[in-house]
Amino acid sequence: MGDLDKLAGQLGEMGFSKQETAYYLKLLTAGEGSDPERLRILCEKRTAVLDEIHRLEHRIISMDTLRNEIRNKR
Repeated sequence: MGDLDKLAGQLGEMGFSKQETAYYLKLLTAGEGSDPERLRILCEKRTAVLDEIHRLEHRIISMDTLRNEIRNKR
């Protein structure tokens, strides 16, 4: 497996769509001039993942609150 294939797999694991992966790899092969755009893309993906984590965390807190209410009735 080549380096680009490995990176494509990693990007997919990070949540990149096939189109986003293709665009990212195209930028990468374009050279260092694409660094700012690739950083922008990674920052956007990172923010989206953190937002999802926070949404899930809020759901867990809500579930725990309901569980505690039920337990405290006893």
